[in-house]
Amino acid sequence: MDEFKTFGEIIKREREKENLSLQALAELISKDEETTITSSYISRLESSDKSNPTFKLACQITKKMGLDFKEVLNSFGYGELLGVADSFESIDTLIRVNKINAPSEMSGEYIVREVPLTDKEKETLIILLKLIFKFTLEDDSETIHYLRGILEQLAVLKKSRQKTIIL
Repeated sequence: MDEFKTFGEIIKREREKENLSLQALAELISKDEETTITSSYISRLESSDKSNPTFKLACQITKKMGLDFKEVLNSFGYGELLGVADSFESIDTLIRVNKINAPSEMSGEYIVREVPLTDKEKETLIILLKLIFKFTLEDDSETIHYLRGILEQLAVLKKSRQKTIIL
């Protein structure tokens, strides 16, 4: 597993999260801009066939898609430009751009070994944390709904961690 996603992987993750087709994304990015990009170009970015867009285009895509600039800089290998002292604006960024070790072996109450979370586990953790925060803000009528979601995401994370530990 790579510690940081490529720019194309970030685009694909966010495009799929928003249920956008390649064509719809191309239209969104090109709207009100002097640079027009095609669905074919986005496809090549996502598959890493085209991994070096211009700075202007990378910024345009980042802005139009609402991507986290820190994560984008990391994807190009320039995360150090941000400085260690910078605070994270969101829990999503904190989780995505950092290597997070999680227990993989326990002896009683003690952690014996840790293994980094996979990218998929990080995304599950983000969903889980957002559900927990929503749970704390909702009234009692939504309690069961959020608890069910939390338990479902915990089951997904548990299953994934068990596979990771076996590897």
